Amino acid sequence: MSARRGLCLAVLALAVLVAGCAASRAARLREEADRTVAGFSASVPELEAHLAQAPAWAVFPRVGLDPSSPRDEGLLCRPGEEPLPCTLVRPLAGEPPAGVVYHEMVLLTAEDLAVLLAEGSLDLPDSAEVYDWAGAWLDEPSAAPATSGTRRITTPRSGLLFAEPVHGQRLELR
Repeated sequence: MSARRGLCLAVLALAVLVAGCAASRAARLREEADRTVAGFSASVPELEAHLAQAPAWAVFPRVGLDPSSPRDEGLLCRPGEEPLPCTLVRPLAGEPPAGVVYHEMVLLTAEDLAVLLAEGSLDLPDSAEVYDWAGAWLDEPSAAPATSGTRRITTPRSGLLFAEPVHGQRLELR
């Protein structure tokens, strides 16, 4: 076998390996997103009904996994369509310390979905409803869950010395 043919085979093998890793990463994200939606569905009573009628929702299974990066991978889901990869961009200032990872869903209105699809990004509301996986609503009693508009739902993001709301998040399509 010539050196040139050997090099071509090595490049081909590397391309197959990279493609396999990307497919595996996408499948893992899809599985994690499905588990996140299932966890929220068990915690937020009206979520199933909302998802049945919603134009779209974005799910982020591991927000804050990399404390040095303000970007988290997720999926934008629309009924009857394949999920699209998306990114949650968050400011690093005021973020949880290393090791504090939380889950987040963004329930989009039709108007906000249109903005996201047209412009490729959407600034998110600062308010969020925080639920634990047992269904307890953990926000302040005076801050009732939103009944209209784009909503953010998260799991607790508190550490021992940390309990701060998220501000300035943006949803981007990739």
